[in-house]
Amino acid sequence: MITVRDALMSYGMERDVFYCPAAKEVNIDDYWVYSVNPLTTVTGYHLLCNIDSFVDPPYVPEKLSNSDLDWELATDNLRETNGAWDFVNHMDSSEPAGGNILHVGGSVEWRPWDEYDDTIFLIPAGGNPSIYYSW
Repeated sequence: MITVRDALMSYGMERDVFYCPAAKEVNIDDYWVYSVNPLTTVTGYHLLCNIDSFVDPPYVPEKLSNSDLDWELATDNLRETNGAWDFVNHMDSSEPAGGNILHVGGSVEWRPWDEYDDTIFLIPAGGNPSIYYSW
């Protein structure tokens, strides 16, 4: 079975692209081929695809051809687990500074943490205690 990671690499994508330059400590072998599941790669970004569109606005693309250019496609990781920040690309002392947002149209914007809506987040299935903030 070929993974998405390997397919993208076969087209010339390099490993560093999967990780934010501000969080180089995340670009490690155990995340690249995730030790828990070798078919998985833990990246430095949160991809907002293949999830139900429940946020209005911003919208989550389900199919690019039906998406507006300003809809959000990916964000820097902002993960909180059991009340502690444990996977954040841009920290400002004790809380996130914010994150970069990639839009369907290809533009990227910086969103300061105080502009995030902390009432909207994703919780992974399977009992994982992590919360991912994207909006």
